[in-house]
Amino acid sequence: MPERYPVTRLAVARIRDIRRQRGVTAEALAKGMTAAGYQIERTWIVKAENGGRAQISVDWLMAAAEVLDVPVTALLAKPNCTACCDAPPPGFACTTCGAEAART
Repeated sequence: MPERYPVTRLAVARIRDIRRQRGVTAEALAKGMTAAGYQIERTWIVKAENGGRAQISVDWLMAAAEVLDVPVTALLAKPNCTACCDAPPPGFACTTCGAEAART
C-alpha cells in the first residue's frame, strides 16, 4: 500500500539536501540538535536519511530546522530550486533562483 502522507520522507530528504548544500555533516547536525535540546546520534540521522527510520517527531523536525537556520515550513514542501533547496544560507541569496534567506 502506498504512503498516504509521505511527509516524513519528504522532510528527511529536505533536511539531507539542505544539510549537504550547506556543507553540514551528519555529525555536525547531530551535535547541533543535541545542543538545541534534542539528544540524537549521527547514526540515527544517517539511518533516517537512508530510509531506515519510519517516523520522526515534531521536536526532531524543529531541532533540525533550528540547526540549519531555516523555517520549519521549508522542510515540509518540495523545493522549487535544486540549487538552494529554497533555503539559501543566512545572509545570502541564491544566484540561480534569486531566493533570499528567510529571517527566523
